[in-house]
Amino acid sequence: MSWLQFVEWVVFYTLEPFGEVRADLRSAQVSMTVYNSQTVRRQDRKDLDAFLFKFDATKARNTKAPLTDAATWTSMKGWAKAQAGGVAESLEAARKEKRAVRKRRTPSE
Repeated sequence: MSWLQFVEWVVFYTLEPFGEVRADLRSAQVSMTVYNSQTVRRQDRKDLDAFLFKFDATKARNTKAPLTDAATWTSMKGWAKAQAGGVAESLEAARKEKRAVRKRRTPSE
């Protein structure tokens, strides 16, 4: 996959999510429709947000904070470069980004 194709897929995903995110939205919409069709009083009806899965990613697996958008983007760029053959450069860039993220997370003294 070329870098251009990868970027196009990332942009497409931001516009039209697919996979598990889309499946969660579909399930929530079905649940909301069934629930609201069975409520008598209008004020008892719930919106879509009430049926979406809510979980804290930091508690789900470990105590690490999720990556920022910039860190995620850098990680994806490194992966794409590695796929294109620039493995050494990608590893070095990933190490630099990891160090930068650690510095941002450590509290100032």
